[in-house]
Order: sequence, then C-alpha cells, then structure tokens
Amino acid sequence: MDNTISSKIVTSSAKDIVTPQIVSVSYWIATPSVGSLNHWGLALLAALSTLVLIFVLVLLGIKLLNSSLSSTKQKFLTKAIWSLIAFGPIGWLLILSRLYGIVFFSARFWWVIWFACLIAVCVYLYRNYRKIPAKEHSIQTYQLKKRYFPKKKR
Repeated sequence: MDNTISSKIVTSSAKDIVTPQIVSVSYWIATPSVGSLNHWGLALLAALSTLVLIFVLVLLGIKLLNSSLSSTKQKFLTKAIWSLIAFGPIGWLLILSRLYGIVFFSARFWWVIWFACLIAVCVYLYRNYRKIPAKEHSIQTYQLKKRYFPKKKR
C-alpha cells in the first residue's frame, strides 16, 4: 500500500512540472498578445530609452557649450555621442512596434540584444573615460618636449 501512494505522488508531481515559459523559443520570438502587454514594463523601457536620448543630448550640450574642454575630452564626448545616439530611437522603435503588434520588431529577443549592446557600449566608453588622464598627461609631456625640438630653417 505504501508503494502505490508514493507512486501516485511521483506521477502526479511529474505531471505538474511544466517547463518555464522563458526557455521556449516562442516566448522570445512570438508577437505578444494584448493581454500579455505589461504597461509597467513598457513604461520602464520607454523611460530607459528616453533617458538614453536625454543623456546624448546633455553630452552634446556639454560639448558645444564648454569651449574650455581639452582635445582628448572633446574626442571622448564625440565618441560617446556617436556611440549612444542610436539607442534612444531604436528603443522607441521597439516600444512602438510592441504596442502596435508589428511581428518582427515586437519580439523580446530584440530587447535582449538592445540591452546587451547598450551595456557593451557603456563598458567601452567607461574604459576610454578612464584613459583620459593618461592621454592628457602624455600630450602635455609631448608639448613640453616639443619646445626644445630644433626649429625648421627657412
């Protein structure tokens, strides 16, 4: 009698095990149904896309308004602006395609790719930002050496 009860428990618990939805390919590629659209999630993604766009505009404003920036800082700001400029509009494209149910662009894997690329670009920019003092120091030492170089004869 003990064996039948335990076998029933094992079979009933095995039937209840369902693979997680995240593992299936259709979760990442399929167009979401209207009921599955979480407005808080979309609002969070819209806020993040807007913040990236605002950050790019702030960097552009700093670059254009601050004329006392060194050349290395100006180059870094230019690199940051060109690296991040596409993330805001692409994020909004993904949000709007998800709201309107555009099949190809409303897939969840585009958001994963978007986040991965954003993180990769931020890490790349952070590494370049940490190199700015060393570059400025090498430029200053070169300018000091340049004073003592022989002048060109006319």
